[in-house]
Amino acid sequence: MDSNKGLSGLIIEQGNCTSGINSLVGRSLSGGMMLKVHIAEDHDACRLALKLTLLMSKQYEIVGESHSGHNLTQELLLSEPDIAIVDLSLPGKDGFQVFKELKKMGSTIKFVIWSARSDLETVSCAVRTGVNGYLCKDASAEVMKKALAAVMQGDQWIDPEVALPMPAIRAYETQQESVA
Repeated sequence: MDSNKGLSGLIIEQGNCTSGINSLVGRSLSGGMMLKVHIAEDHDACRLALKLTLLMSKQYEIVGESHSGHNLTQELLLSEPDIAIVDLSLPGKDGFQVFKELKKMGSTIKFVIWSARSDLETVSCAVRTGVNGYLCKDASAEVMKKALAAVMQGDQWIDPEVALPMPAIRAYETQQESVA
């Protein structure tokens, strides 16, 4: 799929959405192990779009969904995902707070912030906090797959839309450290 098409390759026949999703769970395109994903997003439409994008690739199994940050740390520990895709701005606790809690507990869950924000301060905070990935909500399905693969290989992945000004992010971090 062309990386600029996003969800354009997604076709859902009217009335078959649920059965189509259920038939995708448990199998992988290559027949190998599927990546277990927990999605935390407070907007139902965004959560469903992300879920469908992942399921249509046939490489991911959705093991949990959350709509707030209130109990997200416990929900992640119970669902035991390989990777969590977490909206930065959740009601209750934001994505950074949940990430910090998991790290204090020694969790090995890979953690990707999924956000509409791409400002220097937010991205810099993500880099400093040490999240495994930062993905913009307008990322294409292809970019999302690349991000999840990179994170699972142990890389810190920053969306190309915000990674281009990385020297500016590093300069911003240095400035913030000198002020503190």
